Amino acid sequence: LATGAVALFDEKYGAEVRVISLGDYSKELCGGTHLERTGEIGLFKIIKESSVAAGIRRIDAVTGYRALRYVQDADQKLKGMASLLGVPAEDVGDRVEQVLQRQKELEKELRKKSSGPAQSAGKKIEPRITEVKGIRIATAEIDGADHKELRELADRYLEELKSGVVALATKVEGKALIVVKVSKDLSGQYPAGKLIQSAAALLGGTGGGRPEMAQAGGPRVEGIPEALIKIQDAI
Repeated sequence: LATGAVALFDEKYGAEVRVISLGDYSKELCGGTHLERTGEIGLFKIIKESSVAAGIRRIDAVTGYRALRYVQDADQKLKGMASLLGVPAEDVGDRVEQVLQRQKELEKELRKKSSGPAQSAGKKIEPRITEVKGIRIATAEIDGADHKELRELADRYLEELKSGVVALATKVEGKALIVVKVSKDLSGQYPAGKLIQSAAALLGGTGGGRPEMAQAGGPRVEGIPEALIKIQDAI
């Protein structure tokens, strides 16, 4: 103790006590490190560091062969990640940052899309459901939707109908747009491409498409209500 050795344990020591010194960093009374020299420890790998109390930190570590196995396992995991990401092991960190950044961008786009005009309108506006010859027809005018959003809403409404026809309209850059979607069981008898033709003329434009989906557009936005009715008349 007179030489400056630290006693960290509440042990009862005899007249002679082994002193463990690690260079100029530490000099302590023996606490149970049963080694002749620090070199016998071999590889020393810290795996966890935490707070025990104010001003006191706890370090968990593995040594010797166990430390070697720990490092080898970590190396295998790193190589596995590198393989999944398609980059060399030394580039895993950079690649993960890129993936996380792209994920943030996609999540931002998704949030923006979810709160977009078409989604908001889709939640607020319930389509008008009518029935002609036993066929359910859903029609609605959606403000602020673009071409893609209008098609997505038509898909959603058709999925809810199961069997039927959906006709949605909107104004895009001062022009009228109508999308018609027909369920597969009805597309043979009532192809969307033919149903849209009668509506296209009322918009002052043209239209066409496949049996299950068609669209028409034109400058006459005031013709939208009549055009939606015309699709029902065509059926």
